[in-house]
Formats: sequence, structure tokens, C-alpha cells
Amino acid sequence: MKRILTIFTLLGMSAAMMATDTKISGKLSDYDGTQKVLFIQDRNHIDTLLINSNGTFTKTIDINNPSEYNLILTTGQQSAYVRIYLIPDEPIEINIRGGMEKVEFMGRSADNYDAHPVFKGATKAECEYLNLPQVYGFNALTDEGKPIGYNNFLKLIDERIQFNKEHLKGTNPEFARLQSERAEMLHEQFDLTYGNMLRYRGIDPMGDPEFKAFIDGYNLNDDAVVTINPMNALNPNAAQVIEFRLNTDKTLYEGKPDIIRSLSYLRDMVVNPRVRSFLGNMYMTLFMGQGAGEGLDEAFNIYKAFSDKESDAYKRNESTYLQLCKLGQGSKAPDFIIHDPQDKACHLSDIINKGKITYVDFWATWCGPCRAETPYLKQVAERFKDNDKIQIVSISIDTNVNAWKRMVDEENLNWQQYLIPQSDIRSFNQGYRVDGIPRFMIFDGKGCIININADRPSSPSIEDVLNQLIH
Repeated sequence: MKRILTIFTLLGMSAAMMATDTKISGKLSDYDGTQKVLFIQDRNHIDTLLINSNGTFTKTIDINNPSEYNLILTTGQQSAYVRIYLIPDEPIEINIRGGMEKVEFMGRSADNYDAHPVFKGATKAECEYLNLPQVYGFNALTDEGKPIGYNNFLKLIDERIQFNKEHLKGTNPEFARLQSERAEMLHEQFDLTYGNMLRYRGIDPMGDPEFKAFIDGYNLNDDAVVTINPMNALNPNAAQVIEFRLNTDKTLYEGKPDIIRSLSYLRDMVVNPRVRSFLGNMYMTLFMGQGAGEGLDEAFNIYKAFSDKESDAYKRNESTYLQLCKLGQGSKAPDFIIHDPQDKACHLSDIINKGKITYVDFWATWCGPCRAETPYLKQVAERFKDNDKIQIVSISIDTNVNAWKRMVDEENLNWQQYLIPQSDIRSFNQGYRVDGIPRFMIFDGKGCIININADRPSSPSIEDVLNQLIH
């Protein structure tokens, strides 16, 4: 019996050189024939690796330069990650033992399938470093459920980062340099993690004087907000600082959609043109990448007023805005080809021209957030299954057709299921301005758009929204 290991690339780490064969081999010691493993090579290329019935696997791949990769072992609803570092022409062996363990994330504990790898090969030290305990694995609360304090949390982060840095001794010098720079970047990113953890638990982080002092003292007009760090990432904190401030003072731009409040804050409170332009570009790109929604015209007008209209980012956003204007309520839905599980081809227009409201889920088997919505979508489908005024449809963008068919069968997804052929995925993404999934849309019975960024099935309001449309 054999299983499929799918491969994607993560991060290149050195100057390019000629592609060289590099062998990966190993064994899943607790393999029972049910685990599925994903090996990530790059965002544009998917390869496959077979797992033998005894849990062993082997694969030779061409790599151009030393790089990091992820092995993702999935068992049921749980996934475990093993990070590896490969250099051309140097084989690596990975023996993996797995098991269920308690993990802490965002202040909550949960059972998780954890993989314990043992490495053999020239990059053993680098692989071991990459699999050290993650910096984010801390709880912001005491055992009694009280916040531990902002400064105490930062101290824990500092200690973990220093601990990890000590383990860089004996690794490749270039690897060590890049990982040290990454650690410094992570330190900046975790300035706000404490507040997010408390908020996730329903606790107002601004009630912590130390955290509030950080938020109040954060200088949004500092050029450092838009300085590129060594890992080619921009400072992630500024937008969240604005969010915390707006959440603290609900009277600021009261009653407006979140995007309007954020852009208005930029317009009125931030005077540094570089910061304002960067954050404005980011807000609009994210907002429109999700299909926009309420407040699009007002948001774009605010953004336009303070933006650098000669910048490439503004021009891209303006182009997206003009396209989204054509995707508003009542617009004819752009059409594309889809296939059912029996490989019969049809068009989206064939599905949404039946006189019914159509609630469409765009997803993929490899998408974790999509899978998280599946139980809720099952409930919505069950709720409306006997109503002839509405239909529920799922459309996958999987490139692995067998994986899609298998999941439809194994998960008993018994409402209408379709797949966009790989050759049409790009036109779908461009036609509907889709930058990520899951994505949910609603169409009327005449093939026209109602909402291309509808609420998710997990939203408490979705059934009310659909009920209002069919009555």
C-alpha cells in the first residue's frame, strides 16, 4: 500500500547554482497507512512522494541552493510540521515518530499530533535547530487564568530566542547569520502577540498598564514602520497598533465599517507620508483582496486622497478597485468552466441560472481554514437541503483531482461539488479578484452577483442572511 507525499518550496537561502540531485529518505515509525504527508517545495510547483506500506519514503529532488523545506504530516484533523534544511548533493535521512500532545497557542491548550524527527546527514545540526520549540508556544495567562503581565511575557520571549541562538553553534555560518536575523525580526513581531492572546481569550489587553503604555507610546510617524528588515519583511506592528487604539476608543468614526475607521485614522492621525502611503496601500490591498464589501467606494476615496498616485502600489489598487466596481451587486457573474466528480464539464452560469439563491464555497483540500469551515458548511447545507429556493455549492481549486474526490467521499460532502480545472484557476482568481481561500459568494437566480465576499458558514449571521434572501 502506498500514500502520496505532496511537495511545495518554502524559502531559499543562498546564491543560485546549478540544480543538483539531493536525496531525501526516512521512515514514519508509527505509520498505519492513514497519514498523509505534504512536502512543501514552492508555491508554484507541486511534486509527489510515495510512502511505502512500512512507512518508509525516499525522493530525489533537484535544488539550486541551500533551502528550508517543510514536511507536513497530516493525520485526521491534525497536522505536524517537520522543518528540514537541504543543500545540493547532500542526502538527508529523517525518521519521524509521532504522537498526541498538549500544545499552547494564543493562550489556549489543545491536543495536537506532534512529530519527533531524528536526522542523519550533513545538515543534521541545521535541521535540529529548525525544529527547536517555537517562540510562540507561550501562554499569556497564569494557571489561574490571569494575565502574566506584558513585560514578563516579553522576558519569556527573549529567553527562548537566546536559547535558540545558542543552538546555532556548529551550523553553517550563512545559515546561522540568517537565522539570527530572523530571530531579531521575530522579537519585533512578538511585541503585540501578548495583546492578541489576551484578546483571543476575551480579555481587554489595554487593561494591562504595561501593554497600554506600549500601544500609546508607539510612534506611527517613525520611518522604521516602513523599514525593510533583513528577512525582507516590513514591520508588522503598525496596523495592529491602530486596531488596538480604535478598539479602545469606539467613538472614533463610530458606526463606520472597519476599513473606513482604519483609513480615516491614517488620514487624521498619521502625518508621515511614507507611513500613511504604505499602510494605506496595505489596508486597501487586503480589503480588496478579500472581495471588498461594504464601504468600498468611501474607502477608496479616503485612500485616494492621501496616496502617492504615481506609486506602483496605488496603480495596482486603483486597477483592482475598478474591477471590483464591475463585481458589485446586480453585476453579471464572470463565467468559468467547472467539473463534477464524474469529470463532466459545465459552466458556473449553468449552476447559478436556476432561479435559486446560490451560496458558493471556494476551497481546497490543502487549505486548513477551508477545512475548519467544513463542519459549519455541513450544518448550513443540512438546514437548507429541503428548500427549493436556495442551493449550496462547493467549488474546489485543487490541482490534485484524486485528493479532492477522496475528500468529497470520505467527508460525505453530499451537496453539489465541483472542481475548477487547473487551466482555469488563474482566470477565476483574476475574474473575481480572489487572493486567498476560503472564499464564499452569493448569487441570485439569474446568474448575477449578490455578494462576492459573503459571510463564512461559521459566522452566526449567515443563516439570517440567507433566510432574508429567500423570503
